[in-house]
Amino acid sequence: MGRKFESLIEILRNQDVETAILCACVLGFGVVLSFLPAAVVNLCLLVGVVGLAYQALLIYHGRDGWPSPWLLSELPSWIVLGVPVGGLLGYHLFEAEATVVQGIILVAVLFVSFYFWYVLPAAWFQSHQQSSPDVEQNPPTVPLSILVPAYNEAGCIGQCIDRLVQAEYPGPKEIIVIDDGSTDATYQEACAHATADVHVLQQENGGKFSALNTGLERATGSVVVTVDADSRVTDSTLVEIVADLLVDPSVGAVAGTVKPTRVDTLVEKLQALEYAVGINTFRRAFAATDSVNVVPGCLGCFRKVAIDGVGGYDGDTMTEDYDITLQILRAGWSVRASEALVYTEAPRTWRGLARQRLRWKLGTLETLLKHRGLLRGTDRSTFSGLVFPYQLISLSAMPIVTLVILWTILAGVAAGQWLYVAVIVTLFAALEFLGTLFALELNDNRLWLAAYSPLIFVVYRHFLAAITLKALFDVLQQPERTWDSSRYTPLETEASPSDEQVSESVEISSWEESDD
Repeated sequence: MGRKFESLIEILRNQDVETAILCACVLGFGVVLSFLPAAVVNLCLLVGVVGLAYQALLIYHGRDGWPSPWLLSELPSWIVLGVPVGGLLGYHLFEAEATVVQGIILVAVLFVSFYFWYVLPAAWFQSHQQSSPDVEQNPPTVPLSILVPAYNEAGCIGQCIDRLVQAEYPGPKEIIVIDDGSTDATYQEACAHATADVHVLQQENGGKFSALNTGLERATGSVVVTVDADSRVTDSTLVEIVADLLVDPSVGAVAGTVKPTRVDTLVEKLQALEYAVGINTFRRAFAATDSVNVVPGCLGCFRKVAIDGVGGYDGDTMTEDYDITLQILRAGWSVRASEALVYTEAPRTWRGLARQRLRWKLGTLETLLKHRGLLRGTDRSTFSGLVFPYQLISLSAMPIVTLVILWTILAGVAAGQWLYVAVIVTLFAALEFLGTLFALELNDNRLWLAAYSPLIFVVYRHFLAAITLKALFDVLQQPERTWDSSRYTPLETEASPSDEQVSESVEISSWEESDD
């Protein structure tokens, strides 16, 4: 115990800036709470205490020597948290005779407290607790198969192959490119860039999941890495992500760290903030308990035995990367995060971003519904007990909460309470800035992007809320959806921040729905 404490103190000494920003975030949320009614403060503190006790239960329950009470063995684990939290929330609303709008705002405050008092500290802890293997002294040498599914990727598939060929990996490495019935020159371009270790396959169009399964059938390596055709790895990506997979035999998959290649347009800057503040920070937080919820398609690493054990990829959702991650978690494997980096092309226009995010939201909702059985199980993992319920609630409730908050702000101004509204909005905007600064320090290092955080607060979050609402309506209506590719054109761009060889990019290209 003493050694662990000394190690923690050493980490604090060596991470002054990062730790100081984290402390400012945690204390800053406390300052914001002080401007809210005392009952709200008490509720947040009580829920926080219950949440910490619940997290301890998930970590230690089922370990050797720990008792397993009948009640906890028979009930789904999320009920152990949901009942007391729901009771506390209901009691507060009843005592305060709160309206529906006030209740929704209170739920929003609880979500914010979860982010600043759980997600950010957990992400900080994971970034220091998970030590990466020494790849310079002991690089991985297991046979590696890299799968690159492609559909209408002419103009970028060659660059992707070149980067994979040049990436360092001392062991046997094969690159399998699967052309899924492209109607452009994808196959010809891939063949032109192929070397002895690159195998280019062609098949009739069957969707991305089908292309990945075709690649899995041909893969001979014990480790499989998947890379999207519009993504670029760095020189050290492969050795880093494979080493992180092999560090523990219980790990079945590892998620790479994704960054947009460019941050030129406003849309790209806001997406870079979303990756840092949302996607990568949440991935780090969930990785603290080996419960990463999504291994991204643009960079994921799997034990072949794990991915074969769940039967490969399914085609019944739009987000096959999310679906395969849940299947691997449900099979009993751990899923972790890696610092291994990949640069991916982000949409450059609002319309392109809306199309991409609508597909993501639709696929996420489909996958959550597919795996809703997790809510009925008695598995005690942090994923089924916390991560999965949180995703389900946040995706279905947060768009409504966001719009209600916007309406409340406008109603407050219209009622003449502009000073109180201005103070609260300013405090939350400052809190958002601190959270953004911490996430950028932890994940991105482009701290100047924090200057755009007010636009996340004012514009971007409402944009995403509207897309999520559309996705909810679409899933309820069950429309027919088919895969297609985005329209894209080759573009000149600057080199990526860490690797000059990642020098050209194209507009986002993937299997998209063809409803526009």
